[in-house]
Amino acid sequence: MRLGSANSSHLLMRVSLSSSIHLPGSMRYFDRAALFIEACLKYGVMEADDSSNKLIKSAFLEYARLLRSLGLREGAALWASRAGSAGEQLMEELFQGEGSVPESVISEDKELGQESTE
Repeated sequence: MRLGSANSSHLLMRVSLSSSIHLPGSMRYFDRAALFIEACLKYGVMEADDSSNKLIKSAFLEYARLLRSLGLREGAALWASRAGSAGEQLMEELFQGEGSVPESVISEDKELGQESTE
């Protein structure tokens, strides 16, 4: 494969991934967007970089908000923690008066091998 062709393929794949992520978010399918991003990051199809971080954090935060609205507080905390600094306020709201985030949320995040997208 020629270098120019490889660059074109990479660009096409990136545009396709971007569309795949934006569409579920724009249709308010935050769960699908967050899980799709997580799978792409896990299997190396997508990298968290400066251009994608805002989108990643936004999808994770919106999914956390959805989970909170359904009463799934620990799940919401897990996804808010993956949203980095964008999820800090939601984390505070979730655990007001309790002092800290439950260890189960922190340990589950570590078990999944999640790295910060910051």
